[in-house]
Amino acid sequence: MTVPADHTESVAEALDHMHPELAVVRNLGGDPVYLVGGAVRDLLLGRGRADIDLVVEGDAAVLASELEADVISHERFGTAKVRLDGHDVDIATARSEAYPHPGALPVVEPATLAEDLRRRDFTINAMAIPLRGEPRLIDPHGGQADLAAKLLRVLHPRSFEDDPTRAIRAARSPSRPSSRRRASTRSTRSTADRPSTRRRTRSPAPRSAALRTRPRARARRRRFPVFR
Repeated sequence: MTVPADHTESVAEALDHMHPELAVVRNLGGDPVYLVGGAVRDLLLGRGRADIDLVVEGDAAVLASELEADVISHERFGTAKVRLDGHDVDIATARSEAYPHPGALPVVEPATLAEDLRRRDFTINAMAIPLRGEPRLIDPHGGQADLAAKLLRVLHPRSFEDDPTRAIRAARSPSRPSSRRRASTRSTRSTADRPSTRRRTRSPAPRSAALRTRPRARARRRRFPVFR
């Protein structure tokens, strides 16, 4: 089931069909909760199940505890993981992120849904569906139009510098465009790939780990012309 633009009934039907386990979340009272990221993207595309990511404008650990399931919490990043009907569900407090320098772990602050979507990697992953009230598509950055155009677009110029692993995630994305990319994304990717940036963002991982990952990343860039 694919979902046409601005079709509330189809969004609700697709949500119930693809993620019936989220009914328990919808039936809880409390802070606003949203399905976000790849699950929304793949729901719009009518694809199979993706990982379930929820954002709450409140305390993720509190919401997780209300679901009466085993909870794994990570207080520093305001996240929790629960299991519902055999499916892992990641819950995060809506947050903003600031990177002290390229490649650093982000400094996280509680924020609104709008700020949380703005910090994400690509427009196609910056959409949400509320689980409280009437389900509808929240798409402030044009992600659904980019899906239809098979376009991969970053949300801000420093995206790849802040988190260089986004380049690898882009290459592996099931929604990666076959040939198109925005000039801003190409320029941002090129900046992140400069030697000076690579030196700043190089991970202190053991040499064996680095040897395993670098050839794979280079092979991906050769395979997908979007990054040439």
